[in-house]
Amino acid sequence: MALQPTIYRVAGDDGPAITIEHRGLNATGLTITGRFSRPDGTTYDRVATITDTGPPALYSIEFQSGDLTEGDHLFDVHISGAGLDDFAYPPKSKMVMRVRESG
Repeated sequence: MALQPTIYRVAGDDGPAITIEHRGLNATGLTITGRFSRPDGTTYDRVATITDTGPPALYSIEFQSGDLTEGDHLFDVHISGAGLDDFAYPPKSKMVMRVRESG
């Protein structure tokens, strides 16, 4: 069984951004969105900034004020574009962003 990727952040911060290098992906003309679910079940989406279309594609997901609340946020990356069947990454499970209390 593969380990579930975990990213660590601090409650109340706005960063750092999550940066992903996606091997084998050419991101030209694609929209990439981070889809997050907070521990209380509320959700939020953040459109990624593509810095290199690749392959490999390199993109970052920035946070806004109030996004990072304490607890485990589950997330995946949704990829869509013309001529492409939309898909989520990772395909079988979500990644974890563990947000600890500030201080």
